Amino acid sequence: MRNILNRVMRRKSSDEESAVKTYSSPNTPLANYLAYYSNLKSPGYAVLITGPWGVGKTYQVKQLIPDSESYFVSLYGIDTVDGIHDAVLASCLPSLNASEYVSTIGEVGKAMGDKYALAGFANSVWNVFLRQRLKPDRTIIFDDLERSSLWANQKSELLGAINHYVEHRGFRVIVICHDERIADQLAELKEKTFGHTVMVEPQIHAAFEAFLTDIQDKVAQDFVTKRKSIIEEVWSQSEQSSLRILKHVINDVARLRLIMKDRHLENKDAIEHIIKFFCALDIEVRAGNLTRDLLLNRMKLHIEERMDRNNQDNIRPLSKIISKYSSSDITGSILSDEILESTLIEGRFDSEMLAAWLDQTPYFIQASDTPPWLIVMKFDELDDEIIKEGISRMQKQFDERAVTEIGEFLHIAALRLMMVEQGVIAHSMEEETSLCTAYIDDLLATKRMPPKPLEYSFERLFEAYGGYGYWVSEVARPHFRAICEHVDQARQQALEATYPSHAAEILRQLKEDQASIFKTISPTNSGSNTLAHVPILNHIPVNSFLDAWLSGPRSGWRQTTMALDNRYEHGQLDRNLSTERPWLIDLEREMNARIDKETGLDAFRLKRIKPKIFSELQEIEAPDQR
Repeated sequence: MRNILNRVMRRKSSDEESAVKTYSSPNTPLANYLAYYSNLKSPGYAVLITGPWGVGKTYQVKQLIPDSESYFVSLYGIDTVDGIHDAVLASCLPSLNASEYVSTIGEVGKAMGDKYALAGFANSVWNVFLRQRLKPDRTIIFDDLERSSLWANQKSELLGAINHYVEHRGFRVIVICHDERIADQLAELKEKTFGHTVMVEPQIHAAFEAFLTDIQDKVAQDFVTKRKSIIEEVWSQSEQSSLRILKHVINDVARLRLIMKDRHLENKDAIEHIIKFFCALDIEVRAGNLTRDLLLNRMKLHIEERMDRNNQDNIRPLSKIISKYSSSDITGSILSDEILESTLIEGRFDSEMLAAWLDQTPYFIQASDTPPWLIVMKFDELDDEIIKEGISRMQKQFDERAVTEIGEFLHIAALRLMMVEQGVIAHSMEEETSLCTAYIDDLLATKRMPPKPLEYSFERLFEAYGGYGYWVSEVARPHFRAICEHVDQARQQALEATYPSHAAEILRQLKEDQASIFKTISPTNSGSNTLAHVPILNHIPVNSFLDAWLSGPRSGWRQTTMALDNRYEHGQLDRNLSTERPWLIDLEREMNARIDKETGLDAFRLKRIKPKIFSELQEIEAPDQR
């Protein structure tokens, strides 16, 4: 009984707090059939309401059959037949007036013996109430059929309990479920219970109006309202039916509006382009069709799918998505990948990030404020005068070696190869490749080449820069690859040019701060470990290394020992630090020589700080000596 009363209280609270919006059309198949069914007396069959996930099945049914004419029961989580009857009873109790309620409880009390028995068997409560009050003057609505625990292993009992109200009590019964998920299981059983099945279709226009009222910000609400037709156009192309997804998309567009600058909102064409692009991708992400990787590599994957013409039977997820949206440039870049990842994946809407990107799109670009390579890249979107100015400025940058940012240089190199291929620059691909590698050599010679980072980092430097992939055709690809390889070698040389200063810092730490040496030259779970994987020790003479090591406080000597052993763990001498092997052998030889010169505790002290890696080196070298 306590469970029943709890359900009553929850139901009353829910009824008071909820304000369900009407968006069902009176001319739908669902509305027409339920209007007919609701006027039947003891029809002898139940009606099954099905439809895809998220189309608003429950909402539509509850709007067509108001609470005053129905008993609503959710089967979610119910795991016994008695639980179903309990739930029906809980749904019926709120419809009683006060005198009926008191009368019913009195009858129940008599049947159960005393007031304490009210916590007992639900069946007794059910029988008394059923006999006295429950009449088939309303429609029972059972929701979430497939979510009842009984569906997993007691399907017949579940449907039997529902059928009891149809055959033995004369009720009109409506059952709502996601039929597609349980169609095979339901096929053999539903003929005994259900006389008619209605497939619910989403009521998009009415739902849209309802979702608009949920937008709290008036400015955002007005913005979305004015773009309703644009959003509905994209939605119709998506082939989606889930109103839950539509609601999320509407809310996301509202959030996007709130981070837009006024200067961008004034351009209607740009806004329409942005909305169509954003909505299409938002729908596909929320539907689970676009993962983070697919989203961020759209253009690359689309090109690969288009080139894979010999495998027409292969699944091409991106091509299928693109084919649906005739009004949205799915592989476009009106919004950057960074913005898409931030908004659609992470749920973070950054106003400054959006503004900075939109300012350099064709709708808002100002030649004087835009990198020349970006102007040239947009040659098919901008006016000729702007393009000519961009080409001229890019050539000037190239001649003066003005660009040192590697990603920017690679865009320039790729575009110059494109212009060679298209006859804009009158020389061969090989000649252009030589000009670009000469540019790199000049940066290196003048010490303006940015070095590789000391620490390992996952760089997409040779794939994209500034939110744009490099313009590289199949003809230009081998030449661009050669330029990238030359850049990589030059960056490595620039890094190695910094080794002397880093070596000097290592010697300083050995002398003055041996507590830091461990984190500097060996990998740990904390600290920067800047030189842990950099082959730099072989640039320090072994005598200088030992002098610095042994000149520091003896209390810190073992820190260096542990740092060396940790540095070469996990086969690093055969991988990143292979060039340090000869240096390490020389270090052991020099250390042994110094031990031989000492006696007593001085010699013993040096022996005790010899790194274990020395003995491992001897084991490795021994087979070669044999």
